[in-house]
This record gives sequence, C-alpha cells and structure tokens, in this order.
Amino acid sequence: MDRGLTSEVVETLQKSPMRPLSLREVRLAVRGDAAAGEVNSILDKLVNIKRVVIKTKDGSMGRILNKYKWRLPSDGR
Repeated sequence: MDRGLTSEVVETLQKSPMRPLSLREVRLAVRGDAAAGEVNSILDKLVNIKRVVIKTKDGSMGRILNKYKWRLPSDGR
C-alpha cells in the first residue's frame, strides 16, 4: 500500500525532533517527485491548523530561511 505524502513529511520531522529542517531538507527526505509547493502546503497545514510543527526563521547564512521542527511536549503550546 502506498503511503501518503503527508505521512512521509510527518515521519521525516519525527525522526529528528530536536533538529529544525528547511523546506529543501524535508523535500529531499520524502519521495523524489514531490514538488516544493506540495511539501510547503503540508508543512503550512501542520504549523497553522494541526499545530504539531514549529516554524522558525534562521538567518545565519545571510538570507532568511524557514525551518520546521516537530513540536515536543517541552516546547509548550
């Protein structure tokens, strides 16, 4: 049975809950034919509707990147 793209994104974030991942890193970890827009839409849903992912901004490399991290119980709501 084929798994859905949402479950692949969730599993990718749950594998390393302490490390924030960029959109590119998440997209490369899931199936190869997933478009960036599809993965971004899933991450947006997990951040804003389900509230199981934390979105942060990282500007350490000269440009601002969004990073996504699985919400842990210690992170609070």
